[in-house]
Amino acid sequence: GNANTGFSYEPVRGFVVTPDGQDHLTLKLNTPPVHSLGDEIKVEFKVQPNWYYNGTRCTNFNSIIFTKDNWQEPQQVDMSFIDYGCCTYTITATGGGYDWQYQISTFVVYACDGQAGYGCKDKYPCGA
Repeated sequence: GNANTGFSYEPVRGFVVTPDGQDHLTLKLNTPPVHSLGDEIKVEFKVQPNWYYNGTRCTNFNSIIFTKDNWQEPQQVDMSFIDYGCCTYTITATGGGYDWQYQISTFVVYACDGQAGYGCKDKYPCGA
């Protein structure tokens, strides 16, 4: 992405959650919140089902809030299993001059039996 995108995350890959294991990503802001617009930035992950990644309830995310004091510290996003499937999520944020709804950054979560953070056993639960 270019320097104007408000955030970056890593690793950039598909994520795998299982009934007994989580996966994680690290989210980092690239610019501080705009003071006059409020100092708190709430990051949310919205499911965007499509014909292939058609799951709607794969995973649960912890809430992520950046402030003027901690905006430069990366935060860990924990994903925990809710239901089997493949879901695609969009990263959105509100507050602090961040408005990411129009900057589509999506990632896929596979919720399956297998090894969390690594891969599913048997076939991936997509498109079923």
